Amino acid sequence: MLLNHYFNKQKIIMKKQKKQKSKSIVISKKKLQEALEVVKPGLSSNEIIEQTTSFAFIDGRVITYNDELSISCPVEELNVQGAVKAEELYQILRKTTKDELEIESLDDSIVIKAGRSKTTLLFEKKIKLPLDEIEAKKKWNKIPDPEKFIKFVKFAMGGCSRELSYPALTCVHINKKGISR
Repeated sequence: MLLNHYFNKQKIIMKKQKKQKSKSIVISKKKLQEALEVVKPGLSSNEIIEQTTSFAFIDGRVITYNDELSISCPVEELNVQGAVKAEELYQILRKTTKDELEIESLDDSIVIKAGRSKTTLLFEKKIKLPLDEIEAKKKWNKIPDPEKFIKFVKFAMGGCSRELSYPALTCVHINKKGISR
């Protein structure tokens, strides 16, 4: 009787998953990993604020936030809204040997398929990061001499920390008055 109850419950779950509206996206594993590496310094080591240990996907971008800095990188192919635990996603990407990933977004999860392997991760549709508190630059000025700019940024990078335990020290701050570390 207990076994029948279990199988009936599984059938209900499977029917729910089929009813859920899903979008299937194919993306290059390498491209996704590169974008995640760019935003990785913005992850928090412990979750004091909700979702600071997660990758947030918003409007074709992946975003991280840790109460000191926020980092964003475009991932146009992955146009989904929500957050997934960073460590869980990293583990899946490390294990798979396939170059292409098929990602299907369900109501409360994402299904990642790589070849014959298939993994389901919790996907929080509501972004809880306080991203609206971040002041965004309305208009960017054109750089008059890009070669000189790159030279100065490379020079400033030498003074930045490589230690990720304090991510704010790994950045170069750029404003209209100049570059500061």
